[in-house]
Amino acid sequence: MRITLTIAFTLLVSLFATPAASAAAPILVVKSSAHPYSGYVEEILRAEGLNGFQSVDVNGVTPELLAGYDVVVLGDVPVTAGQASTLSGWVSAGGNLVALSPDPALAGLLGLAPTGGALDDAYLAVDTTRPPGAGIVAETIQYHGRADAYALQGATAVATLYTDAATPASSPAVTLRSVGGNGGEAAAFTFDVARSVSLTRQGNPAWTGTDRDGDAPIRTNDLFFGGDEPHWVDLAKIDIPQADELQRLLANVITYVSRDRAPVPRFWYLPHGEAAAVVMTGDDHNEGGTEGRFEQYKAASPPGCSVVLWECVRSTSYIYAEPHLEPLLTAAEANAYVAQGFEVAMHPTRGGCTNPDADVFNAAYAHLQVFATRYPGVPAPATSRFHCVSWPDWSTHAKVSVAHGIRLDTNYYHYPPAWGDIGGYMTGSAEIMRFADADGSTIPLYQAHTHLNDETMNPAQVGVAINRFLDAATGPDGFYGLVTANMHTDQVTSAGSDAIVASAKARSVPVVSARQALEWTEGRDGSSFADVTWSGGRLGFTVNAGPNTTGLQGMVPLNGATGRLQSVSRGGIVVPVTARTIKGVEYGFFAAVPGRYEAQYEVQGASAAVGDRRAPSLRLSAPRRQSLRKVVRRGVAFRVSCSEPCRLTARLTARIGRRTVVLGRKARNLQANRRVRIVVKVTRRGARRLRRAHPARIRLHITARDASRNTRTVVRRIRLLKPR
Repeated sequence: MRITLTIAFTLLVSLFATPAASAAAPILVVKSSAHPYSGYVEEILRAEGLNGFQSVDVNGVTPELLAGYDVVVLGDVPVTAGQASTLSGWVSAGGNLVALSPDPALAGLLGLAPTGGALDDAYLAVDTTRPPGAGIVAETIQYHGRADAYALQGATAVATLYTDAATPASSPAVTLRSVGGNGGEAAAFTFDVARSVSLTRQGNPAWTGTDRDGDAPIRTNDLFFGGDEPHWVDLAKIDIPQADELQRLLANVITYVSRDRAPVPRFWYLPHGEAAAVVMTGDDHNEGGTEGRFEQYKAASPPGCSVVLWECVRSTSYIYAEPHLEPLLTAAEANAYVAQGFEVAMHPTRGGCTNPDADVFNAAYAHLQVFATRYPGVPAPATSRFHCVSWPDWSTHAKVSVAHGIRLDTNYYHYPPAWGDIGGYMTGSAEIMRFADADGSTIPLYQAHTHLNDETMNPAQVGVAINRFLDAATGPDGFYGLVTANMHTDQVTSAGSDAIVASAKARSVPVVSARQALEWTEGRDGSSFADVTWSGGRLGFTVNAGPNTTGLQGMVPLNGATGRLQSVSRGGIVVPVTARTIKGVEYGFFAAVPGRYEAQYEVQGASAAVGDRRAPSLRLSAPRRQSLRKVVRRGVAFRVSCSEPCRLTARLTARIGRRTVVLGRKARNLQANRRVRIVVKVTRRGARRLRRAHPARIRLHITARDASRNTRTVVRRIRLLKPR
């Protein structure tokens, strides 16, 4: 028997030993129809722009199939001993496995030893001192679902389970293990990321159908409001998009384990490389403010702006279409606004603020026919918010919406009023993603959390919250995404709306309608990377762009298996590339128009042959003294030039106790001898530490690296002036 097993393993290794030079996609998702959450992995990969994947049922996994892929993401599905052996052979030959809530049969491959027990709906902390955790939020964050308890047995921990926000458990949450001598790696999430992301976004299934906050009707927020129990979202963590950070950790792990194989291309979240956008909506209860509000947004838009490029301030107004009510707009007015980029859609209602069942929902959405009759030429509503955001159970409302042609839902609403001064990510997300049903199967309806509304927040609270959202997205936190607002259009004027538009314009953040956000997301999800090849430092791939994706940007890792990215070309013509660090990973961004691309990476030894061993020189002008208040509010500004084209990285640090704490980071590409002004802003966490410890000085570290990877670092001490 021992000889037979040895021969079988040797045959598996020989099948996998030479990875395919070409594959339709670099990532294979392994799922099972009997375990629908395993299919939700696809939704997460699309949301993270990892659109170069194919899927297979676990029963279809064979050595021949695996040989064509660099990474396998294995959903929460059971595997047989034979399937575990097949995966082990593939990883030993150089493949990379990422297993979610892995079957115990894979524990040995993953370098884990089951210890018995589990930890439900708790917390985890990511090791942010090294990849793949670098760039992810350093605070503990929640996960939902069950995490199995393991001991490390050859693996290393990327993240650790916590029983509460401050108490570490003795078990890992995410692990990595190198396998064999061919570069294979096996990563494990000891809980199901797909289930956790879905439950974090949609609430506690056990609270379905109950009015937990005592404010009728049953709403979406009742799935999050704890009452006498802990809230589903820890209010101390509500300013962190916890679901987004978790799936971005998954994306980092996929990119990291692929570092010795073909670099994995991705799509950026928003058009033109934007870090954030505001989705502006308003409900008009037949009071007539829609037209005046639209005119305000037109006046706030830059002259000659382009709706397609998201340059104009645009919005959605949800209006009644009940037969007994007079129309708010004429058909001509509605069509004119739609032609200018606004969305006029329906605000369904039936019986006021009640707990509708499926029949009542269907009757309310039947008013779509009245809407169509009143506004011929206006597109049929594809986005919606129901009156009083009624949501009586887990998915009835979602399924009825789909049956009536609705494709994006904004009913997940920041509520109750007691949460008005705690603006944040109730659903743990600023991404638009599809719903999952109670069994984990995907519902073809996008969820956009309404982060801001003028029912629970006064204008001052709206102003504070929108500034925090947009700063978190555009600043070092990297909480990228779409912030959705409901500033009611009953009245022409809205101080909350004014605050949001002012904040967005001050940060050059687009303000768009719900339909614009929907069509962009659908088009991006429908885009793909295909026919991926990797040979001699050349990454080849085809971009297939979906509709409504003007401004779609692709991104490839700057560091490949053979060296640094040198260029990206489409059809043989070099295209511009911009370097950005995203969640701790350096990427090259490029305009992802349809076509065949080649990313050329440095082949080791090529730069040494050129003989450039001289580090770039820097000319730096930075403050020697600065007030603590100014550092916290505005960061540290300096001017710098580099003697040759270089990649410049700046860090602010402080010595607090025995630790050196990073307060903020900034990276930028510099042209030769071009003096530029750079501002390194302090993160919220860094600001808290500075105010608490008030060190005597901080340090500004500036590192320049040229194309030959020669580096020079300059450190400038900055004395912090005491407040008078």
